[in-house]
Parts: sequence; C-alpha cells; structure tokens
Amino acid sequence: MKRLIWLGILLLSASWMFFLPVFYPADLVIGFLFLVIGIICVSLGLYKAESVNIDTRYLLFLIPLLLSIVLVEFPYNLGLIVIAVSLAGFCITGVLLDYVKHTWIWKGVFLGGLVLVVQAAVMSFLAIFSSIYHRVDFLSHFVRLGVSIFGIKTTLNGGRP
Repeated sequence: MKRLIWLGILLLSASWMFFLPVFYPADLVIGFLFLVIGIICVSLGLYKAESVNIDTRYLLFLIPLLLSIVLVEFPYNLGLIVIAVSLAGFCITGVLLDYVKHTWIWKGVFLGGLVLVVQAAVMSFLAIFSSIYHRVDFLSHFVRLGVSIFGIKTTLNGGRP
C-alpha cells in the first residue's frame, strides 16, 4: 500500500508541470487528471488505515482555510482547496451522516492536499532561488565528463574545449 502512496505523490508532483506555465501554456485538463489520479492513489494507499471520527471543533479550521484559498492565487491554492474538500468530506460523512467506516478516503484526500501545500511552498522558494542563482558552473565539468563517454563533443567557457 505504501507504493500507492508514493505513486500518488509522484503524480501530484507531476501535476505542477501542467499547472504552471513555465515553458508552455498551462494545460489544466491534464493537470487536473494527474491531480485526481494522484489523490486516488494516495487514498487507496491508506485503505487499511484506522477509521476515526473527527471532532467538530476542527470545522473552525475551515474559516482561515477558506480565507487563504481566496488570498493565494491559482495554482498555488490547490492544496488548500483539496484540504478544505477533505475537511468537508470528514464532516459530512462523520458528523452529519454518522458514517465513519470509510474515513480512509478523506485521510487520503487530506494527505494529498498536504503534499500539494508543501510542494507549492517549495516551488515558490525554487522560483526565487533559481532566478538569482541560475548558473551552476561547478556542475559543467561533471556534465562534460558524463556526455563525453557517449562521444558527444562539448565545450566550456565560450567555445573553448
């Protein structure tokens, strides 16, 4: 079951390639497809998790969560949206319907949202640092040695071998 969780995290990570318009325009359909399949994999990975009923006091977390969903721009707020959906699902199935048997689904959705929130924070810092430190000259020699194994001629420092 842990492999499904890791596959889900991989798919959630891959969804950023389609949500962020870095090299190509954003493709929201494929991005949401990766997002949904990733959340399903994470949820199925938690299939044998213990079912619990959550306290209704956790509903108070929805207030700042909804406020931050409005303030954070798309696609960086996707994790917050997924967490809000999971808390709402917990409350609907656990509190209103008193049906606690399948809470592993909402635990998986919550974990997927948590992964997306952490990835969104890392992506923001990555954008800042890659714009400042975009040159990695110390790796050039290792790349040159690596590709020279395959017979590819490369140059360093302005065309000089």
